[in-house]
Amino acid sequence: MRVNGGNIILSSDTRRNYLRHDSLDYSITSISPEFKKSKGGNSSVFWLTPQDGSELAIKFSKYDVSDKNAVAKNATRIERFEREIDALVRAKTNRFQNVISTTSRVNLVSGIDGSLIT
Repeated sequence: MRVNGGNIILSSDTRRNYLRHDSLDYSITSISPEFKKSKGGNSSVFWLTPQDGSELAIKFSKYDVSDKNAVAKNATRIERFEREIDALVRAKTNRFQNVISTTSRVNLVSGIDGSLIT
């Protein structure tokens, strides 16, 4: 796995597509087998599988939120990413059907903001 221009691109060697967070390892796979990277304009979404085999999804913002210049330049896009996650939380809180739950907000890869969703 590598980051290129904010896009997370999976490796053809699946052993390299993993994250470690809170001392747990997760493998990352494409939502669609047709793509090595997510096709979103402002974010990337992948399947995330922890060691217990359960399946989660993870959504990464394409913008480095630890870089003040990147935040200033892409504030509107970063705000949209935040609104999308907030909309998921509100929909689940209001018991809309067929809505995923968010479990945590984390900063995982090179300052890229991620939202772990189940």
